[in-house]
Amino acid sequence: DVPIGYGSDTGVGGELRGNYPTFNPLAKGPNFPAPTNGNLQVGDGTSGNYHQSIGSTAAVSSGKWYWEIALNGTTYNSRSIGIAFASELATAGDNALWDSASATKNYRAILLINSTTVKPCKSVAGTVSSASNITLPSTLTGSSVFMVAMDIGAGAIWFGLDGTWLKSATTAEIIAGTTTNAVYADISAPTQPWTPAVYRYCNGTDYGWIANFGQRAFSYTAPSGYKCLC
Repeated sequence: DVPIGYGSDTGVGGELRGNYPTFNPLAKGPNFPAPTNGNLQVGDGTSGNYHQSIGSTAAVSSGKWYWEIALNGTTYNSRSIGIAFASELATAGDNALWDSASATKNYRAILLINSTTVKPCKSVAGTVSSASNITLPSTLTGSSVFMVAMDIGAGAIWFGLDGTWLKSATTAEIIAGTTTNAVYADISAPTQPWTPAVYRYCNGTDYGWIANFGQRAFSYTAPSGYKCLC
């Protein structure tokens, strides 16, 4: 059951209103703490030196999609947000979403460096690379909201923070599929469907993520033509 404040998948009489994704306990590293609050909150607790990621219960290989992931806590490094192949997240060891030897084989993400900077990191069939740091449009807080818009047909994914898109992207160009200011423009025709994913360094400190895949009102308006994963 989804607790009060985290939305509901059914109406008053139990009729189906929409089946929205959550974080997926079956698509995560073994040392990633179990999701809480209706499987919409992750990252609280655990100890040890583990690089762990988790995906969602939805995966798509076409279409235009929007979701939001909020920070939980004021540790502004060692965690990232992006997309990955769900099957590669359920691994026996580390499955990081950053430029490390333990990286997942296929993902696109932005890694938090500090409260004002992120670094794009990706892996394509096991080849890991990163791009130049991106200065955030505003300073992170412990509850900042990241926006994600993914157009698989255009091959692009955009990230935003608290109402402003990164790299000076505009809502108009996202709607038009103009990829000039997308963080990644190489996600079309995936060999497996993409799933929303997050990463954190699990070292005993409580900090993580809270997802909104459409279970409740979004903090910001999705670009026209983009749907929630429902």
